[in-house]
Order: sequence, then structure tokens, then C-alpha cells
Amino acid sequence: LPAFIVPFIFVLDPLGVGVLLKLPKGASWVDVAGVIALAFATMAVLAAAAQGWLFKRTTWLERTMLTIGGILMLVPQPLWDAIGIGLALLVVVLQKLRHGGDGAARQT
Repeated sequence: LPAFIVPFIFVLDPLGVGVLLKLPKGASWVDVAGVIALAFATMAVLAAAAQGWLFKRTTWLERTMLTIGGILMLVPQPLWDAIGIGLALLVVVLQKLRHGGDGAARQT
């Protein structure tokens, strides 16, 4: 998955050249670190969508939300990044609220 995502980020995002540890003109290392963190998050979201598993097996709706969210995070626009991250976080919340969780509430 990284072999496909990193080139997209490198080409689509003006700060993507920072992935190669070259500071773009007018940018800071903090900006580059943000792009790298977003690349890792995008890979994690798309990997969860491809595997059908986040904290537990995903439903078709969760998997669709992860796929759309991951694709939106590839587009170098803050609004699309925010929507993609929001969709991924919504899936996290849905999975945490779904019955049959980690078994912490079970009595022994």
C-alpha cells in the first residue's frame, strides 16, 4: 500500500517533496511532518478498508466509509482531509460502541 500512496502524496501535494526529506521553498519541517503524519494515517485507513478489519471486523458501511475517507485524505485539500479523518474517526466510534467488544464488561 505505501508503494501506491506515497507517490500520490509526492505528486499531488506541494509539500509532498518533503517526504524525500527535501524542504520545499517557503515551508517548514513542521509542515512536512504534518504531510508525513497524514500519509501514515491514510495508509492505515486504506489498509483497514482493504482488510475489512480495524479494531474488529468492519461492516460493509464501515468499510465503505474507510475507503472513501482514505481516498479523500489523498487529495491535498484541508477540507477533504478533515472529512476523511472524520469518517475514519466515526468508524472508530462505531466499532467501540458496537456490542461484542473487547470483553471488558464480562463477569468471570
